[in-house]
Amino acid sequence: MPIRREFLDWHKPALAAAIEHLRARFERGSDLDLSSLIVVVPGGRAGRRLLEILVTIARQRQLVLTPPEIVTPDRFPELLYQAKWPFADVLTQQLAWTEALRNAPREVLTSFLPFPPEKDDAPRWLAIGETLRRLHLELAADGLDCGKVLKGADRVEGFAEHNRWQTLCELQQLYLKTLDRLQLWDVQTARLVAIEKREIATDKLVVLVGTVDLNRAQRQMLDQITDRVTALVAAPREMADRFDEYGCLVPSKWTEAELSLADEQIERVDGPAEQAESVTRWLASLGGRYRADEISIGMPDEKLVPHIERQLAQVGLSGRWAIGKQLAETAPYRLLKVAADYAARRRFRDLAAIVRHPDVYAWITSSKFKVQGSKLGNGGHDFLEALDQFAGERFPAQLDPERLAKEEDAAEVLAVYEAVEKLIGPLATKPRALAEWAEPLRAVLETLYGTRELDRERTEDRYLYEALEKIAGALAQLAQVPTELQPATDARQACRIVLGVLAGEGIPPPEKLESIELLGWLDLPLDDAPAAIVTTFNEGWVPSSSKADAYLPNRLREALGLMHNDRRLARDAYALSLLCAARRELKVIVARRDSQGNPLAPSRLLFLTNPEKVVARACTFFGELSTQPPRRNLLVPPGSPPKKPRLIPPRPERLPEPITKLSVTRFRDYLACPYRFYLRHMLGLAPLSDEADELDGGTFGGLAHAVLEQFGRADEAKRVRVETHPNKIAEYLCDKLDSIAAARYGKKLARPAVQVQVEQIRLRLEAFAPWQARRNQEGWRIVFSENSEDPRLLKTDWPVDGKPFTLQGRIDRIDFHETQRRLCIVDYKTADRGDKPHETHRRGDEWIDLQLPLYRHLVPAARLPSGVPTDVEIQLGYIVLPLDLTSVGLILAEWDAAVLLSADEKAREIVRAIRDERFWPPTSPPPDFFEDVSAICQDRRMGGCASEDAA
Repeated sequence: MPIRREFLDWHKPALAAAIEHLRARFERGSDLDLSSLIVVVPGGRAGRRLLEILVTIARQRQLVLTPPEIVTPDRFPELLYQAKWPFADVLTQQLAWTEALRNAPREVLTSFLPFPPEKDDAPRWLAIGETLRRLHLELAADGLDCGKVLKGADRVEGFAEHNRWQTLCELQQLYLKTLDRLQLWDVQTARLVAIEKREIATDKLVVLVGTVDLNRAQRQMLDQITDRVTALVAAPREMADRFDEYGCLVPSKWTEAELSLADEQIERVDGPAEQAESVTRWLASLGGRYRADEISIGMPDEKLVPHIERQLAQVGLSGRWAIGKQLAETAPYRLLKVAADYAARRRFRDLAAIVRHPDVYAWITSSKFKVQGSKLGNGGHDFLEALDQFAGERFPAQLDPERLAKEEDAAEVLAVYEAVEKLIGPLATKPRALAEWAEPLRAVLETLYGTRELDRERTEDRYLYEALEKIAGALAQLAQVPTELQPATDARQACRIVLGVLAGEGIPPPEKLESIELLGWLDLPLDDAPAAIVTTFNEGWVPSSSKADAYLPNRLREALGLMHNDRRLARDAYALSLLCAARRELKVIVARRDSQGNPLAPSRLLFLTNPEKVVARACTFFGELSTQPPRRNLLVPPGSPPKKPRLIPPRPERLPEPITKLSVTRFRDYLACPYRFYLRHMLGLAPLSDEADELDGGTFGGLAHAVLEQFGRADEAKRVRVETHPNKIAEYLCDKLDSIAAARYGKKLARPAVQVQVEQIRLRLEAFAPWQARRNQEGWRIVFSENSEDPRLLKTDWPVDGKPFTLQGRIDRIDFHETQRRLCIVDYKTADRGDKPHETHRRGDEWIDLQLPLYRHLVPAARLPSGVPTDVEIQLGYIVLPLDLTSVGLILAEWDAAVLLSADEKAREIVRAIRDERFWPPTSPPPDFFEDVSAICQDRRMGGCASEDAA
């Protein structure tokens, strides 16, 4: 007896029509007893909605409802047979595949994995196991195994993967033997065995509602109970030839069908923002004829959800994304991830990630951690600042508590370290069996959340509660994994395994009657809302794109009857037909580009129409975008006059005290931009971050400067300073580099990138040594070198317009040649290019930096040794240590007296401007070296930092 097919009126919502059919068959008086039914629906949301409609109708008609068992196709088969053993869960299946891989003969494994992971790399083994598990699942769902694929592949011309699939056959047998040995049942194989042994049976009636794409195994099960199955198909009876005996689609009939989507139901827009605008414009066109729960928004592209939610909120509406919040986005999930990372690797960047976790930050600041008089929390200042300061100066790869305890300025860093150690203490153990990590991971969660009171009526608390519940369930499942399959892992590997099982799960948001449902494309056809709009109706989303498959390319899928491109197209063509028939209001939006600006093609479903329309639509969708309605400014109430932009830089305020001194290095900043000069030097704004992976240019140069400073002034270097043998100079410089670098960054705990940079400096210093030896031979001697340990600057009175003013600064080095009676003021430069002084100080005939010329005025303040005159000719220049080691040496500035006097005059102009507090407007375009204040200056905003009075 064939399966009974019933065709429903597809001008009605499919679920409502299905319930009408069930009522007609099973309503008896005041009873609607459906307990004898198994109702199979395509997805979980359709099942929940079916039950909701049933309850509503029963209440309206005052019926006593006994609901049916409602399941999805994935769960349905296990209701039809008895399994002889317990089913292996997903993690056990993954580990069983991993065990099969590890136990495979070497010649079998190497033919499949030429470069297998390391023996103790559990996550990589598990990842390979998961790939094979998914392959096995997909094949078994259509009644196949690897052996049948190997036979079916002969029908594919040019197939050349026979050896690979033969290996997969052997691995699959090893996997099944592994589960047999543990007396566990692989659910997919259990279904095939039940089909083969004709064990499929049920005493209930099976009703299929909208299940138009069942796999082969599910159909083979239905073949054994056909007399108890009814397929409810939402389509006119005239289309019966488009459906097979199971009520499933016949792909060839749908891929060539003409769809009834009208041109006026299609809108083409530019990008995500225009899609969101189109949605709210369509909602407004409905004129309030539908309640929020009577409207659905289809979201084939999940990335568009935030745009739509934000747009709805700005017009006073609420959207509910049915998939909800991903578990991977919740605080407990992220906590375990960063805590396990730090426990296993002890990297500084992992510690920084932990303390920036909002719940960890709150826990630390609300607790009392005291170290050497430093207190975190309870009114103490933000410890993140101390951590960032430490990271910016030391660039640590790891932290050494013994070293931190010896450093006075590291007390707060040590306090943070010890606080985090207390938190991750349960994870700081040697590798152990996977299941043994459940309790330590729970302990970390309990430390932060164990005493927190949650109100499940609050959305954020509800998400937190659900996340903790799901993670607790996953940790409990670890104990169910057979001991023989459990790998020995460290905390990080164990945590990755647990979180990997949960990564794809979501937490649905609470129900809100006033919210418009945002649904995935596959949930939309069986939704019963009378008005619907579908976004991103583009190729790759509708129909979904088929990514390249390393095992099952599309040609092989077609030969085996697996899900392939034509089946996807048929499924989506039917879905669109159902939407066109059942919705009183329907709109589809075709985007021209995605959020990255990449061009998008319209869905091929739009071209399943008559030839005349195909040509017209091709011209429309592949031509120029028609004029679009202007986007509304939703932040301004309708009818309000346009306001001046609010995102403009704040104007400088009057200084509390007049400026009477300035460092010679800061003149450059004023010349570049007076406003940015004000932000940086008058307000003292400076960046602070721990994100740097290596020494930036300034810190790199600072380390080289520190070594050369010691060379130029330390008593221990007196003899080396006058050496004419390069090797002795190089030896001193390298020893000093090692000691300074070790003191700053640690010998063993410095980041690898920093260690490489130290070696780069070593190469430059070794190239500097021969030049210095020649310099000594020429009769030059170092008579002054900067003392960075002395906070005092060189200062000199430099009146401007008869008013007192002070120039100050630091000079890297001054050399004196006694015979030539000449001084030479130099700056060390470690930039890769080795620029010349005139390139860094002048652009054409204009000064852009005044540092070297103004150094002339600071020479008397340097207090040179007795016998060294200051009223002699002064040379200015750079000692460059660039990337090209052959270019190391002195580059003198070729400025005559007149040019130097013009520098002095330019400096006086700046002093006058600063006295008058002329710091506005900002320079546009912005200078290159002010990234730290670019956000304040709105440098990346369209139009830059221009304002109403800053042209």
